[in-house]
Amino acid sequence: MDLVLEVTLGDDPESQRFREYLHSVCANLETAIHSGMLMNPADKNRVLGYVAFCHSRWGEAATFWDLALKSHPQDDPLRHLAETAKAREKEQQLARTEKCITEVKNRRQRKPR
Repeated sequence: MDLVLEVTLGDDPESQRFREYLHSVCANLETAIHSGMLMNPADKNRVLGYVAFCHSRWGEAATFWDLALKSHPQDDPLRHLAETAKAREKEQQLARTEKCITEVKNRRQRKPR
């Protein structure tokens, strides 16, 4: 069995760090598969976090990565990814809040007095 992961990322430094981290996780998973080992829960959470991140489900990605960090708290690249996901989740929540406020203001302005 071969583990195949196709990732399209930019050439910026953050994307490069993300790509390198994913390649190392996939290499670990492939080694485990070939040696007949069951998937390490931390690796499983890393991969599930990655899948969520790729679908812009920032909060879900951060949750999976936080679970992985409980097993491996020294994993600084993963900590950085989790922090990035949390920041994007906050940005997304702020954007939704601002959109709701704008919609309410627009409705109030359209109401006849």
